[in-house]
Amino acid sequence: MATPDLKSTCDALAARFAPGTITTPTNGLAMRAAYGQMPNDIPATPAVFVEPTDGSVVANMQWNHEWNLDVVFLVDKSTGDPKRIETQRQLWLPTLLGATHGQLKLGLGGESGWNVDKAIPTDWRWDEVDVAGVDFAAIRINYRVYVTQTVTLTA
Repeated sequence: MATPDLKSTCDALAARFAPGTITTPTNGLAMRAAYGQMPNDIPATPAVFVEPTDGSVVANMQWNHEWNLDVVFLVDKSTGDPKRIETQRQLWLPTLLGATHGQLKLGLGGESGWNVDKAIPTDWRWDEVDVAGVDFAAIRINYRVYVTQTVTLTA
């Protein structure tokens, strides 16, 4: 029995935000990078990384997983230009929230007994994030990812 692959799911969610995949909003800065995991450094912004936060499992006839994955959109290094950062946050938020509308399953499904059923944004907030000792202005969007896993439960 295969178990759900959290790393592949994080990578697939990050791919929705990759340069050339996501549309840059009018007057927005173009996306520079998307990572499935927090990188050791951020050479260019805007960039996105995915950070798992928590989850749950309910066992019925199958295991129903709910994973909370934060998509962290790094606008830029925190600077003395709050107007520029706030403008980019406001321009980018609608685009970021719509990144999974076209394909909620993230392209993962039917693999050896587990399936990503959907990934949907549930909430968001302005944030400040430290990556390798550098502070970035950010938007943190929580995605709830629903995964089912076929199992045989025995008592």
